[in-house]
Amino acid sequence: MFASIRMTFGFNAALKALGIDPAKIDLSFRRCVQSMALEEGYNAKEAATFMFYQLPLGRVPLDTELKMLAWVSQGKMGSDVIEKAQRAEIQVMLPLEEVGHLDLSR
Repeated sequence: MFASIRMTFGFNAALKALGIDPAKIDLSFRRCVQSMALEEGYNAKEAATFMFYQLPLGRVPLDTELKMLAWVSQGKMGSDVIEKAQRAEIQVMLPLEEVGHLDLSR
């Protein structure tokens, strides 16, 4: 239970650090990603990275890439996570009808 609460707060903070407002992402989708991360042994920053690459955002902003690379260099995220997330090695997408509409505009 504590791990789940810790994951939720850390995950939302990591999404905000990447420039994504967690409130604009469907709750069931966020929970799915958090659950996958806990099961696979990922931390909140790694889970946020996987979610980031699953979103239809187009090109990754430079400041976001630099933030993820900083997490790696600071030991806060595994060095292989960005590559795995880009390749979608771990599939976290739900069918579109379950995800709902993603309004990511700021």
